[in-house]
Amino acid sequence: MARKVPVLLPFAMRWEKLVNLINVVLPVTGICLIIYYKTCGTTCRYLKGEFLGFDLEMWGFLLMVALLALNPLRRTKVSTHANRISTVLISSALGGEAVLLHFQVTNDIYCPYCISFLSIILLLMVVNFRDMQKSLAFSAFVAGVVAFILFFHGSTLPLYG
Repeated sequence: MARKVPVLLPFAMRWEKLVNLINVVLPVTGICLIIYYKTCGTTCRYLKGEFLGFDLEMWGFLLMVALLALNPLRRTKVSTHANRISTVLISSALGGEAVLLHFQVTNDIYCPYCISFLSIILLLMVVNFRDMQKSLAFSAFVAGVVAFILFFHGSTLPLYG
């Protein structure tokens, strides 16, 4: 007797392909956004930030490159480790972005780049949440918030030069 394939299996396979595509498109979009930000001449110039002494753009670029590099590993023998690393990166970045959003709200200066980058991180979190270890995601989010509270230095003054 032939085995019946569950009705949801084709949907699950399509969902995995869609998640894989999103996990490529969003980091590439993030990298393009960073490149655009480097040439931005609008309100972005009034917001500058450093984390551990390095520009936030560098951290964002490294994050997106790391997520791109981890994506193919998520379907191999090391998928558990790759998923854990992705969980930590996305969740801690979301924690840091929460602090950065608070910084903008507090100073009443909003950067479209920063909001767009936050949206990318948030979408990555939503799309990958099902595969994340929830306690690890929560811990990494809290660690990201604490790290940014302790080591983020931001400026809202116009920079001349």
